[in-house]
Amino acid sequence: MDVASLITYHLSLITPLRCLPLFLLAFLAIFLVREHVFFWDTIQLGAKHAHWYFEQQFSHFLLPASIDSGHPPTFGMYIAAMWTLFGKSLAVSHFAMLPFGLANIYLLYHLGIHFLGKNWGILFALLVFFDP
Repeated sequence: MDVASLITYHLSLITPLRCLPLFLLAFLAIFLVREHVFFWDTIQLGAKHAHWYFEQQFSHFLLPASIDSGHPPTFGMYIAAMWTLFGKSLAVSHFAMLPFGLANIYLLYHLGIHFLGKNWGILFALLVFFDP
């Protein structure tokens, strides 16, 4: 491993530490809405699909025609898997989104650095985080 690769590797380990305040903010945001109900598309793509897979205990891969929306049911399967592992609750459903939120923050941080400069990574991620 050459010196440039070694430096890049160590800097990539520092990045999550720089994003830590935003990671904590994301956790807090999910914690505050942990009991909010499903709405809009998540009723069909999350709740109905997840309930069906959870109730069927993943014994069938394809959804019944009555709730099949034509999309791959991976989101519903993911939520049902989280319910199976951690218990069926709204809080589990919301916290299941945390890895995706953290990945978005991390990627937005790097996009901000790439397109706006090295001092803009956190600000860019923060700006997108607060966008309604």
